[in-house]
Amino acid sequence: MAYLAIYRKYRPATFDKLIGQQHIVRTLTNQIKNDKVSHAYLFTGTRGTGKTSAARIFARAINCLNPKDGNPCNECAVCKELLKANNMDIVEIDGASNNKVDEIRELREKVGYLPSMGKYKVYIIDEVHMLTESAYNALLKTLEEPPAHVVFILCTTEVQKVPATILSRCLRFDFKLVSVDDLNKLMSSILDELKIKYTKEAVNAVAVAGEGSVRDALSVLDRCVAFAEGTLEYNDVLQILGATDKNKIFALADSIFDGDVAGVLQLVDEISKSGKSMSVLAKDVAVHIRDLLICQRCKEPQKILNLPQDIYDRLKAQSDKYDSKRLLAALDNFNKVEAELRYAIDPRVSFEVVCLKTANDDSEEKIIQLEKRIAYLEKNGVAARPTEDNQKKNKLNEVKDFAQGRMIWARALKKVRNADSMILSAACAEIDKMYVDGVDFVLEVNETQYSLLSQTEHLKTLSKIIDEEGNLRLKLAKTAEKVTSVDDDIKQLQHIIGNDKLQIR
Repeated sequence: MAYLAIYRKYRPATFDKLIGQQHIVRTLTNQIKNDKVSHAYLFTGTRGTGKTSAARIFARAINCLNPKDGNPCNECAVCKELLKANNMDIVEIDGASNNKVDEIRELREKVGYLPSMGKYKVYIIDEVHMLTESAYNALLKTLEEPPAHVVFILCTTEVQKVPATILSRCLRFDFKLVSVDDLNKLMSSILDELKIKYTKEAVNAVAVAGEGSVRDALSVLDRCVAFAEGTLEYNDVLQILGATDKNKIFALADSIFDGDVAGVLQLVDEISKSGKSMSVLAKDVAVHIRDLLICQRCKEPQKILNLPQDIYDRLKAQSDKYDSKRLLAALDNFNKVEAELRYAIDPRVSFEVVCLKTANDDSEEKIIQLEKRIAYLEKNGVAARPTEDNQKKNKLNEVKDFAQGRMIWARALKKVRNADSMILSAACAEIDKMYVDGVDFVLEVNETQYSLLSQTEHLKTLSKIIDEEGNLRLKLAKTAEKVTSVDDDIKQLQHIIGNDKLQIR
């Protein structure tokens, strides 16, 4: 007997064997048990999720003489006959090759014939989205009011291409992607039945490669079984999938995040010469970075990754070396380039460019330095306002700016005069030297002025005014003074405060 592919050999024959679609199984079996079968169904979903298998099971179940909980018994005369490929009561039509109006008209003529054995004659139209507009129009009336003995089941992977007039006449069922856990259980049971030894990491790698499609996963498993000698190992699966050597991926990741440009170019050259596709390599690097993030952020990363222990230990150690923000930025880069590589003139150069950009990315370091500077400024009483005007101002403030200082001080004096402190106003009026130095607004004051302005209330008021006018931090700088007598100090105070306000005792 000719070899039968695993996905065909283990195609589900009952709803109990249909994995990952419990929401659909429950609805269909309830309809069968309650004898409430509709005239038209639409099964939609990604390839390999069980649409055609469910249609065949449903077709047998509604005709079965002894259904068991909505499942066909596969033992009665009707079930045995319907299991044969040449039976007359389950008609499968490929919508891609029978998409013209003439084929649909021929189908309309045949729906009047009664089933040969069972209660219903079931028409399964696969890839129904491939029908032409005229074919849809020819199908409409029959689909809406078929004979009592006819059931239509339409299957498609692209439901958005099916006209609304068709959709409105069918009961729609959306098949979802099958989880990795469900695929693991299915493939483990198949390998046990085939008496093939395996590691759980190898089976998990096959399940992940299936990307939610049972047929795709079983096709990969079929190749792995043929490739493996003895026990099916994790590395066997990687070779079948054409994945890049893990050691090279670890080394490439280290070179990228350490900024080793020469190392990056050398590794890409070695991998390219081994015949690996740059698109596959980009995907492998993206998956590796994603695994690093899982190791950093998740409480039980090994349960999610399900990798061999030695690989997981290396992954965990590498994840501890790099910042998560850097990893996230790199993941975004490689995720984008994977799609771009399909249309790149030279995929290798495009891949090398994204590697070097990521390797030379010092934006994280710049952000850290900026955060430190903002924290310093806020701690010292200067609000951080990263406006365009302030950026221009900071460029001017790299040296002492006397002109800008006088302009700011002229505006500030107007507010000082309106303040409720005569002493503050008088002290400020005598200041004649001021300038901007970086983020500081410096007032050069003598000892007497300093003692007055440094008082908490006056300093707070003046600092607020300077911040409002120049977004700068007030700084009082004492000027070098000649030694004066007590009489000189008294005269200075009298001049600032006024003779009538100062009493000498």
